[in-house]
Amino acid sequence: MTRGASPGDRLIGRELVIREAEQADIDAVAKLHAACFERPWSAAELETTLSVPGTRALVASAGSELVGFVVARSAGVEAEILSIAVCRDRRRSGLARDMLAGLDAHLDNHGVRDVFLEVDEANAAAIGLYHSCGFAGVGVRRGYYRSSDGARRDALVLHRRVDGAGAEREGADRDVGTNAGVT
Repeated sequence: MTRGASPGDRLIGRELVIREAEQADIDAVAKLHAACFERPWSAAELETTLSVPGTRALVASAGSELVGFVVARSAGVEAEILSIAVCRDRRRSGLARDMLAGLDAHLDNHGVRDVFLEVDEANAAAIGLYHSCGFAGVGVRRGYYRSSDGARRDALVLHRRVDGAGAEREGADRDVGTNAGVT
């Protein structure tokens, strides 16, 4: 899992590298997902998710330790962030924001104009991060999340435009409307 930085990697400080996920990262991503979410993805679920065309994952590593990841799927001019996590001792360090910036660069270069995500209404830290990164609410999915005690919680559906010139470089139409009625 440890490797040197390559031209596509983003160096964050002295020890952190954000890079494309590799097959060898799947178990570590699944382990971090399990540490961060009530309903974790297994390594098999993660592998299946990553095999879907248009799906991309970035990981953040400090030496040989995986400390964060983001998984997104795109189709045409829209993308959805499926999951993002940072290990507990690296939270509130700007790492999630850096991973989102790395994802944005990729999405922009592939003509994506709009990004959506769902977030648990009870996850104030994530909601604050997303709002500070320009996401705004466009809908609610009632009872979308189930907690470990069986209670249902709503998911807030958030959206933002990808700001950049990537679509123009690839000839995509910047005036494609968003699906603001997502519920």
